[in-house]
Amino acid sequence: MDRDLRLNSIDRYVKSSPRFVLEEHSGCEVPAGCGGVVLRWRDAKTEVPVRMHVATMNVTEIDVRVDGGRLPSSRPLLAPGPHELTIDLVAATNATAQFLFYARLAPDTSPVTPQDAIPLLTTAVSQPWEWTELLDPTPGAPVAADADWRPMVPGELPADEKERGYQVSRLARDGAAPLTTPDWVPHLRVRTRFEIEPER
Repeated sequence: MDRDLRLNSIDRYVKSSPRFVLEEHSGCEVPAGCGGVVLRWRDAKTEVPVRMHVATMNVTEIDVRVDGGRLPSSRPLLAPGPHELTIDLVAATNATAQFLFYARLAPDTSPVTPQDAIPLLTTAVSQPWEWTELLDPTPGAPVAADADWRPMVPGELPADEKERGYQVSRLARDGAAPLTTPDWVPHLRVRTRFEIEPER
């Protein structure tokens, strides 16, 4: 019998790879002195990590999707190329729904936005954000092909920062701005499109 065994040379068994990126996601310490860390390989050519943050005001329910699918986390891996972001909002009964959105490429795994970060998509720039009223409030339900899509309009942040909440204040500091509808709409879908360049 041939006992001269050879180690498998697949990239997942080595500490470096010309194609895959090894990410460290989290660590932990326990009183016994043991620790742990979550590692993940990703394909740098087909999977681009994008950190997404959304904050709302006067909203009771929210559903965020990219290309029709729910996000598995706030740092999904997306393929290079064009994408469509949709956000379903259920407005509170006393005011129009408002939201802020910020997304950036995230080769690092930290949720904190670096000071020199360049946004991939945000509600602060002249990005065409559109909305339409939803007759079927089921999350992800299709809208009619002839739906009336209208441009979002600038919203307004509360003057008192304490009334904004942590997430709204954080995104405002990162450069996002609130968007809303001209009048109160009970259920609406917001959409915009963006494109991801392949990692170099």
